[in-house]
Amino acid sequence: MQWLNTIVDQLIEIHGDDEIVVSSGVSPSGTYHLGTLREVMTAEIIAVELLRRGKKARHIHVVDDLDVFRKVPANVSSDWEQYLGMPLCDVPAPDGSDRSYADFFLADLVDAAAKMNLIMEIVRAHERYRKGAYVSVIETSLAHVATIRQILADISGRALDEAWSPIQVVENGRIK
Repeated sequence: MQWLNTIVDQLIEIHGDDEIVVSSGVSPSGTYHLGTLREVMTAEIIAVELLRRGKKARHIHVVDDLDVFRKVPANVSSDWEQYLGMPLCDVPAPDGSDRSYADFFLADLVDAAAKMNLIMEIVRAHERYRKGAYVSVIETSLAHVATIRQILADISGRALDEAWSPIQVVENGRIK
């Protein structure tokens, strides 16, 4: 697989003998699907090839469970409309268990990963944010909003409103 060799060769050239962290991540907003698995497997294959070549590597999968609950999927009761706007980690599981919505949908990925013997480490975004792990980079982002706005405009080809901000605020249990 030429794409894999090219990427791994480039990573080794850039990082030498330093540990290389390969990251994947998705929002647990509904049933995980083939596209989700592709993202996970691409990162996994790169990490495994790095390890096979004797390099230090980890595959970290970030579960974006602080993402907003935007719409009720077809396989979830329309009663869940009451939770629209809430972080996925704070929405109840659709099966009535004491798990969160995020945990409910993440469980299938965790189960599949175990069956496939994946080496990925799972990081829950809401835990890191709520422990303050990102405070310094949030402060840096807020100090450079205009620069970030311009970079996004340059990359996307569309101008962002002057009121745009790189952060989202949770107020009364809803993301604003």
